[in-house]
Amino acid sequence: MHKKQVVVIHEGEPVEAFYKYSIASFSWYRERPGWDVLEKADLIVDWTVEDDHSRIDFYRETTRPVLLGEVVHTLEELGVTHLPIGRMNHWPTFVERPITELSLPRSHRTKMTDLMDEVLLAFHDAPDVPGFLSSRIAMTVINEAYRTLGERVASAQTIDLAMRQAANYPIGPFDWFEKIGPKRVLALLEKLAQTRERYTPAKELIKRVNNAAAAKR
Repeated sequence: MHKKQVVVIHEGEPVEAFYKYSIASFSWYRERPGWDVLEKADLIVDWTVEDDHSRIDFYRETTRPVLLGEVVHTLEELGVTHLPIGRMNHWPTFVERPITELSLPRSHRTKMTDLMDEVLLAFHDAPDVPGFLSSRIAMTVINEAYRTLGERVASAQTIDLAMRQAANYPIGPFDWFEKIGPKRVLALLEKLAQTRERYTPAKELIKRVNNAAAAKR
């Protein structure tokens, strides 16, 4: 049986947890390789498009199945619902799970689902909504933790400890926030808040994001 070849484009180090549950062969590139490499792949996974959607234009003429690392915006918003292009939750702490969260296009769902069955041991085909399912729920938890912090109910350390020990969370909401990335968390909350007021970012959270951005300058 042909072992599926997967090309992953990722500016950071290879994420072992992403492929350790897979039966495919993976090649990792920090920059997108040429078509001489990509045309040999059974699946292209590109995690570099999140900050620059113009990179998606490269794939609009291909018939190769592609998974984009894009959590905030939907396939419909990206204008790729007619192509063999899906989304995956590539954010830290989510991509490291045994089950990969995907949104696949209806136009090519059967083809891509069959391919995913050959590449991944387990995946969840989530609705094509901002944040998928798990990240939407995570944003609610993180945002509420920052509201609680802003109301001076408890310190960040105490809230993290309570969520780990009392609620049996594997990670506290403030640690979770840092691992995902402040900029990403705020971007998704702002997106979700466009249609649901309950996602309006907490003032303390916005303050933390601004402080993190200032520290990088």
